[in-house]
Amino acid sequence: MSNTSKHPNLLFVFPDQLGACYMGCYGHPQVRTPNLDRLADESVQFSSAYTACPLCTPFRGTLFTGRYPVQTGIFHNEQRIPEGGTTLADLFNRAGYATCYVGKWHLCDTPRGIWVAPHLRGGFSDFVGWDCGHVFHTNQKYFDGDSPELLTMEGHETDGLTGIACGRLRQYAEGGTPFCMFLAYQAPHPICEPPQEYHDIYRDRPLQYRVAVDCDARFKGYGESNGGAQDVPLKEWTERYFGEITHLDAAIGRLLSHVEDLGLLDNTIVVFTSDHGDMGGCRGKFEKSVPYEEATHIPLIVRLPCQKQARRIDALFSSVDFMPTLLSLCDLPPAETAEGVDYSGLIKGLPHSLTREDLIIQFRNWACIRRDDVKLTLSPDGKDAKELYRLDSDPFEQENLIAQEQEGRTIETLRTAYVKHLEDLKSRS
Repeated sequence: MSNTSKHPNLLFVFPDQLGACYMGCYGHPQVRTPNLDRLADESVQFSSAYTACPLCTPFRGTLFTGRYPVQTGIFHNEQRIPEGGTTLADLFNRAGYATCYVGKWHLCDTPRGIWVAPHLRGGFSDFVGWDCGHVFHTNQKYFDGDSPELLTMEGHETDGLTGIACGRLRQYAEGGTPFCMFLAYQAPHPICEPPQEYHDIYRDRPLQYRVAVDCDARFKGYGESNGGAQDVPLKEWTERYFGEITHLDAAIGRLLSHVEDLGLLDNTIVVFTSDHGDMGGCRGKFEKSVPYEEATHIPLIVRLPCQKQARRIDALFSSVDFMPTLLSLCDLPPAETAEGVDYSGLIKGLPHSLTREDLIIQFRNWACIRRDDVKLTLSPDGKDAKELYRLDSDPFEQENLIAQEQEGRTIETLRTAYVKHLEDLKSRS
């Protein structure tokens, strides 16, 4: 079973809060991700992919609009895509695709709701999931289609979402039209509750931490509204987090096997990424929303139809680049409003393909610009430079070079470039 269209299918999978540094194919020595490692072995793997804003809702805003937070105004959680804008799903709908979203949405302006009204679904014609009900991963409330009736996903939601996605894939395979499916897992977003067998893989064993980890750090949780206060030491938090990742990996293996069994693999583009990472105790923090690599560096694996050989791409990639890249990979017209770079040529291995020189990351109270291996953190308006790191020699960002006299020209060059980018983006808002 496969579609009869000249356009390939798109299966876009993104978990919540999975940093690139916590995967085997990105060099982690301990976290077990055999299925994702196998996918990377026959895919294009980006080594320098970044979220344009390390928070759930703003990332989704960049993904579905191809625009920066300073243009959409989406800097916080519990915000919606601005009315009147063209979304990625809109463009796939116009091309005759069946568009489907499964999982956590988090693009509504109602805090901690489940139901997502049709006009808030970003154009997706088939929708099953929830907005942002809670951060626990068992017995998740969700809805299916246009009925606001709340359903309960029995057991761990990673397994439940995988089952739902597999069912939808079978429907699309039987229908014969191209599909565009986005599957958004909530795991491994803390508070982590991996099934026992996956927790046991890491329980009571020596763990390998990032260099910048504070071993006395404790995870304090997300407040009383999420089931009571948490106070979890680093080791237990890490056991749970690693367990969630390995459980997620098993689900990805099940999903890809289903794609292959349905005869879809040779006409489906598979993308795996994440919205942002987690500090995981580095600098004493358990969060995103900060400019450091643990929070901003995301995995990106792209498998083209019939691809069997791995390739690694070191070019800088931003989450605003997804819209133009995905449209081009599926042979669809470009989006006039998208700010990102079309990386389809580079993914296909075409010579002289376009890449970006500068990578911009924005948040409410800080911004970053990266060029080559140099990363400068500034105030949002670009007037004040705060931190400078050379990632090739200092990948854990332990030596802030901002006060080094010999770096003065570099700082001013990047600061000026950021201000120019900011002005240009605002002019096109």
